[in-house]
Amino acid sequence: MLGKTNLLRGHIALAQSEVQNVEGEVGVSQCQEEAIRHYVLATCYFLAYSPKAPGLDATLYSMYGYLRRLSVPQLYALREYAAQVANVYSIDATRFLEMFDSTLGVLELISG
Repeated sequence: MLGKTNLLRGHIALAQSEVQNVEGEVGVSQCQEEAIRHYVLATCYFLAYSPKAPGLDATLYSMYGYLRRLSVPQLYALREYAAQVANVYSIDATRFLEMFDSTLGVLELISG
């Protein structure tokens, strides 16, 4: 239940971010950070239930569709924020961060 709740809250935060979106915005909005926080938590809750939980795939897939449209600096900032969320809540967000890195290639773009 907590995984689904956080997934929905992440979707709501992203919808708010879309409404407030300013074309060419360089930084990361509070709504985007809120969405990432909820997606990190949803991923961890789904993983606690089952590594193959359907909600986990839904979380990662829905996130990807939105994040792929952001700029490299925004992606990097959100990836760093996700790591901070994991640290604050003392949770293992490895799966979330691996998806972020492999799917979006943020670290390769920054270092390359």
